[in-house]
Amino acid sequence: MMKKILVLAIATVSGLHAQGVVRQTVSQLGTTTSYVVAFNWTGDPTLGTVAITPAALANNLSGYFVTQVETAPLSPAPTSGYAVQILDSAGVDILAGSATSLSATSAQSFASACVAPPINGNISLSISGQSVAGARGVVYVFIQPSCVNGGANTSAAVLTSAGPPSNPCLTLGALDINTVNGALYSCPTAGGSWVLATGGSAAWGAITGTLSSQTDLQTALNSKATAPQITHLGTITAGSALTATSNSFSSWDMTLSGAGGYSFSMSGQASGQLIAFNITQDATGFRAITLPTGFNTTIPFTSMGPNVTANLLYRWNGATADLLSATLASGPSFGSCQTAPAYNPSSGNYLSWFDCTDLTIEAKNAAGTVYKLGSGATVSGYYTTIGASKYCGSPLQVCAPASGLTILNTAGSSAINSTGGTQVLQSAAVSTDNLVMAGGAISGSNTTGTIAVNCFEFPGTGQANWPRCGVALRESGTGNMVVFDIVAQFVSPTSAAEVKIEKWGSQTSFGGTISGAPNGALGSTFWAKFSCSVAGCQSGNVTLQASSDGVNYSAGYTATAATNFTTGPNQWGVFGSPASTSDAMYVPILSYTIQ
Repeated sequence: MMKKILVLAIATVSGLHAQGVVRQTVSQLGTTTSYVVAFNWTGDPTLGTVAITPAALANNLSGYFVTQVETAPLSPAPTSGYAVQILDSAGVDILAGSATSLSATSAQSFASACVAPPINGNISLSISGQSVAGARGVVYVFIQPSCVNGGANTSAAVLTSAGPPSNPCLTLGALDINTVNGALYSCPTAGGSWVLATGGSAAWGAITGTLSSQTDLQTALNSKATAPQITHLGTITAGSALTATSNSFSSWDMTLSGAGGYSFSMSGQASGQLIAFNITQDATGFRAITLPTGFNTTIPFTSMGPNVTANLLYRWNGATADLLSATLASGPSFGSCQTAPAYNPSSGNYLSWFDCTDLTIEAKNAAGTVYKLGSGATVSGYYTTIGASKYCGSPLQVCAPASGLTILNTAGSSAINSTGGTQVLQSAAVSTDNLVMAGGAISGSNTTGTIAVNCFEFPGTGQANWPRCGVALRESGTGNMVVFDIVAQFVSPTSAAEVKIEKWGSQTSFGGTISGAPNGALGSTFWAKFSCSVAGCQSGNVTLQASSDGVNYSAGYTATAATNFTTGPNQWGVFGSPASTSDAMYVPILSYTIQ
């Protein structure tokens, strides 16, 4: 923990020579005996100059050493090439002129020479060559009871021969290593001389004795795993004989090259041993290979294209090899086809597999019920089958069989599809903004409506503008719309998806943003609710809200019915605008209730 000792601000101003402001703090570094003085300086607002500023040091720091100085320019940046001095009580620079030609943009560090005397009285900050008006910076001065970190008080300039440091030691118990001969010296008396520590010098490689006699070290070494044996074969030819070692892991890297099949034999493998093959196809690809006897040979190597690498990991069980994992370093993943097992898992567990007939991932619970993942991102899908029920969206919601919806504005080739357990608005590919809207009328008795929509499927290619999706209120006579949408930018300049409330003069004419919220306020599946203070929404106030769970709604838009409309909205619906030259946008309507 850094303990604050003193905070001081100094501003020196005279009639002719204003000198800026220097604020300083003196802090103890944690529980050590080291301190740092931080001078935060600001140049004069006219001349940029900074007055010589003494440090506010406590008396108990007298006899300590300045060991390091760091300079950090701030903004406005100081003059490039300015200089910093740390002056002792006699006006001598402790840094010996090393902190000159300083950078105006980068922090720099300077070590003081141990030949410099300890602090005798006080130290002062002096800044010269700085003329930028109002420039700012920080100078950190590190102070320790000895010349270098760790308690030593010598420098490389002093250690030129074997023997103790020439400077007196200042801290009882301090240690110093002579870098010339490795001798260790200690300080038995503060202010006295260094003495050779008991044991003298030592060097790696010169320690004698028997390792096994150090029983705790030998026990630790005995518990270390044997180093794995990794064998790199490079490009191989057919018929190679592979010999596994007695180590816990053996690996072979190989590249299949040339026509014809490859087969191998193996010996020496032990029960429980891990064995890996990293098999790379050459530039032609689709080479066949037969692994040694006892290893799974159902891996479709002949389906691996040029330069694709398969990483296979096996465990030898004493008779055959069990395949633990099979991955491709590049290209599509592969795996074996399976059917539903005849047995059920224990309570709290499940079994899963890929069914190549249904072309889907399936799972079985302890009751024996099999669940299948639905067809996914197609207009006839967007649902997951669990038993007899269909679930839509993310997070999954029971698909409400929405029906009776119509396209409310110009659609082109856009359409509503009703397969897959819910209705889906298919907004046709178009490079410009075109908010195709599907929904229904707000009758004279309606005061509220709740619509759940999935805005997950943004186009994948050909983006030319801002794709968007959401829920809208519309005035049929004018085409005016107020929308609650999720909008993303995929073309330069790119940006994250956002949630916005916008007004549109028509389905192609953007009228401006009413309010916006950062990405993350709503998920891809969200609920929108509109309410009108007067039935029919043609007078009074209209409110539009949104929710990520269908329970908790936040206010997003409240205005009079005529605001952004001529009279008021008389239609509701969902919309999609792919802003894509090649991909349509599919917007599942999960449920709606208009009252």
